[in-house]
Amino acid sequence: MMFDPQYRKDNRSARMSMALFRISQAIKKMTQAESDALGLSPVQTQGLLFAAYTRSDMAKVGNFASAIGTTHVTAVKILNRLVEKN
Repeated sequence: MMFDPQYRKDNRSARMSMALFRISQAIKKMTQAESDALGLSPVQTQGLLFAAYTRSDMAKVGNFASAIGTTHVTAVKILNRLVEKN
């Protein structure tokens, strides 16, 4: 319903939801542009950010997989590709 302009006109939470949706889309585009400039996929950029800004005792593959909403196996593949790229 938040995509319906008439519904948003009368519903404050729908307007807020749409604003948050637009902000998330802008962040996604910025992340994509930065990833492209580095020759990385957005999820690889997330891997680098996770490694750089996560406490060492929490920087585990399983925690990375949870953070990006994927399986352990997929997270390992992402991280292995980063290691290959140095």
